[in-house]
Amino acid sequence: MIRSYDFLIKAYKVPAFREEIIRHINLPNDSEMIYDYAILKFDSNDQIIREYPNTGVFLANKVFPMEISYDGFYQIMESDIPHLICEQVCKFPK
Repeated sequence: MIRSYDFLIKAYKVPAFREEIIRHINLPNDSEMIYDYAILKFDSNDQIIREYPNTGVFLANKVFPMEISYDGFYQIMESDIPHLICEQVCKFPK
């Protein structure tokens, strides 16, 4: 099972976690936060959240590097059908 979408699922369901992500999005500089078995890196110039495995942590091998724009994140959070939007806005770089 891929765990790359888990931070989006949690952000959709848990307002406090969503607010923590939004706080990072609103920072003027790049930042990062650790989420269980993943590291979220916030690129303030390109306005992209990049997710990477938190190596050495259980299940980290199930996290594939993924990226989503800040706008894509907000689209998912405001949607009634977030799983369909994920397919459109999440990218798995090669």
